[in-house]
Amino acid sequence: MREKFICIAIAVLSFLTTLFAFLPALGSHFLLDEQFIAAWSKALLSGTAAGGWGSFFAWSGPDAQDAFGPIASLACIIQSQMGAGLARLLSMLIHAGCSVALYLVARKLTSTGNFTVDEGGEATKFASRESISIMISVFAALIFAVHPLSAELVNFLGATGIELSVLFFALAFNCYLSAHPILKAGPENRAKLNSILSVVFFFLAYLAYAKSWYLIKIVAMFELLNFALDPEARAQYMNLWKDASAVGRKRFFATLGTLMAVSIACMSVEIFRGNGPIGSILAMMPNGLRNMLLTLMFPVNRALWRKYSIEYISLYVVFTLAIALSSYGLWKQPKYRVAVLTAFAWVFFGLLIGGNQSTVADDFYGHRYLAHAQSGMSLLIPLLCFGLASALNQKRLWAAAPAVLVCLTFMIASCRHSFVQSQHYKSASKLLEKIQNSAKIVCAKENTSFCIAKDLPRKIAFVPIISPFRPVILNAGNGLLRAPTVSGGPLKDALSAGKMLGSTTRWDDTCNSLLTIVVEPKKNEPAFEQNAEQIAASFNPPMQYWKTVSMDKQEKCLKIASNSEHEPGITLFSRVLSPLDGDVFYVDARINTPVQPSNPNVELHWMTLHTNQYEKEDRRAIALAKVNDKEYHRYNLSLRSTGWAINGPATQITIGFPSSSTVELKGIGIVKDDKEERLFAKLKCADPGRSNSDGGQGRFASLCFNYPDDADLGLFHIDKTQREINLSYDVSAITGGAKAVLFSTQRDQLKLLADCSEIPTDSAFRLDLNEKTGTVKIDLERFEKTGIYGIRIAAVNSSGNPVGNFSDRIWLQVDKSQ
Repeated sequence: MREKFICIAIAVLSFLTTLFAFLPALGSHFLLDEQFIAAWSKALLSGTAAGGWGSFFAWSGPDAQDAFGPIASLACIIQSQMGAGLARLLSMLIHAGCSVALYLVARKLTSTGNFTVDEGGEATKFASRESISIMISVFAALIFAVHPLSAELVNFLGATGIELSVLFFALAFNCYLSAHPILKAGPENRAKLNSILSVVFFFLAYLAYAKSWYLIKIVAMFELLNFALDPEARAQYMNLWKDASAVGRKRFFATLGTLMAVSIACMSVEIFRGNGPIGSILAMMPNGLRNMLLTLMFPVNRALWRKYSIEYISLYVVFTLAIALSSYGLWKQPKYRVAVLTAFAWVFFGLLIGGNQSTVADDFYGHRYLAHAQSGMSLLIPLLCFGLASALNQKRLWAAAPAVLVCLTFMIASCRHSFVQSQHYKSASKLLEKIQNSAKIVCAKENTSFCIAKDLPRKIAFVPIISPFRPVILNAGNGLLRAPTVSGGPLKDALSAGKMLGSTTRWDDTCNSLLTIVVEPKKNEPAFEQNAEQIAASFNPPMQYWKTVSMDKQEKCLKIASNSEHEPGITLFSRVLSPLDGDVFYVDARINTPVQPSNPNVELHWMTLHTNQYEKEDRRAIALAKVNDKEYHRYNLSLRSTGWAINGPATQITIGFPSSSTVELKGIGIVKDDKEERLFAKLKCADPGRSNSDGGQGRFASLCFNYPDDADLGLFHIDKTQREINLSYDVSAITGGAKAVLFSTQRDQLKLLADCSEIPTDSAFRLDLNEKTGTVKIDLERFEKTGIYGIRIAAVNSSGNPVGNFSDRIWLQVDKSQ
């Protein structure tokens, strides 16, 4: 009865602390990816979603690395229809439930061990052990409840799956420990039921989140540690193994064996489904594992808090004191060592559940993947802090005072961080509302079904599908995302032809509105071409201040040198350059270097009227340098990108060369792609009727609503109703081209480096085409999973090396769920 009363009190306290820490969540609206889930769920329930319930069973979560099971998917759909406030409240209830389950596990791990060496009677020993156990368990539950990394679990619909898996696994582990014949943490008359429940809850954890099969290793590590580190337990294990009549023997081996069998079966199912859980786990080591561990220990969002501040200092103090307080208990108590190392194992294997998510504290998105590790850490902190009190007898319970102080400090700091993080999500939802309202006004004025928006802040979605460096397409009616990127070349051609000028916009923080992009001047008049002397006159600062640049009047070139590992370069104050005129920025140069450079590239960076700094992801073009052949070469740097076309006119440019090189620069300029001797390979859709269609109705995939078929944006889709697309290509006018190679990016690889004349080795697929012109069919079976893929064509010479510039990308949405 006493234990039930404490458990109820912990449940109420956990919910109240969760409610307080994440209170702003109740007033926030859905973010962009959550709106997609809500709209898809509504269409699914009403029967208007393309693909029907087949898309439900194929859905594994909002992010590519999510592993939702059917329980999580169903819970997410139901929760999304409750409205934002009630959905957040339900998330808080589930989160509080996880805290209670963690409390129960902590009680089982700590209540039966001989944590005190008391000279008094057995009753006094028991009371002392129970006091320490209860304090450890209560703080484990409350730390988990208010932990800053829980902010995404509470605020994001897409975190439902992993939150439920935390709940079910903690319940499974609690039932397993309750039925354990050596631990004796539960009544013997309920041991059989607890054994059955442990298997049921473990399987439910898998149905909630498919990667949960891996958590069986925590149970296995507990058994190994208990056998290896506790002599008393080791003797009992040996007795269980030898004595067939030992109480609980059959139940113990049957339960453990069943759990192992279920885990292996679930792992086999995931491998059969093509999810490759083992490969995903190994892919994150070691850097991803290190980054996640640091984030788990120092959950400070550097976007909201300074990197080295009172928050960091307090966390260093907390962990230092925790380690110091644990040292005596680790040395003196075998059972305490088992509990601490089990918590460590929980943290480690919980990190592996995060898959290949390499998180850092600069951005608090994606931290739901640390939920299982967070459970272990929430248990580990009070275990370490109460190490001294655990090893001393009941007459020295004052030794628990430092532990209580440290745990309270961590909780208070966590509450503060969690509250501010929830406020951040709330402000993001209000900002999203302004963006969507502005998009609807733009579409109404232009009488279009969507608008293109750039410079949108990252924070308006939990899943990293929004980047300020990529233009996205927003739907007119409901403001949902229709495409997370567009192809720069086709968009530039469309803008040059006068299309979509009013519906191509950028977000302006000062005006709190979408503003039409600036495309003037549309022509560079006169044409932008400069020889060495003209380049020297454009230097910023003037050339006499550049110690590494000189003019060679005899050769009529600029000499640029570097005697270090740094790349030599020049910065020019150009006149205002048109964002629409020209396809390449050419550089005529001869490059010599004494050693092979690590980055043998010629690079172009630029700033515009709207930008006051350089940005590698958005405003950079690259060409592969040819060094030490004593010849001048023309390097054609592509301007067929959204970074050049829709950031406004360029006002300052920087040209960089390979490290440690000496460069002789003769000229630069901007030219168009010539029809007779093309600079770019050509790739376009060859299917009539798909060039400018609206993409169908009721289609939901890859967080996009009604992904369009639009040649002016380079966007197309295939699914089970439209299973293939025909692409025509032409590389015949590329000098030196012997054949063509078609290749694709990996799934949802939207963050792309600038072009460099090398075909990526990590392509999703590659097709070698022997003809210089022709048509190639891309069907649904070529792709393993639903996602968005960037497809290009390149001309290669007889040796298989690329020549000329790659084609514009076609962004193809592949939907295998319908």
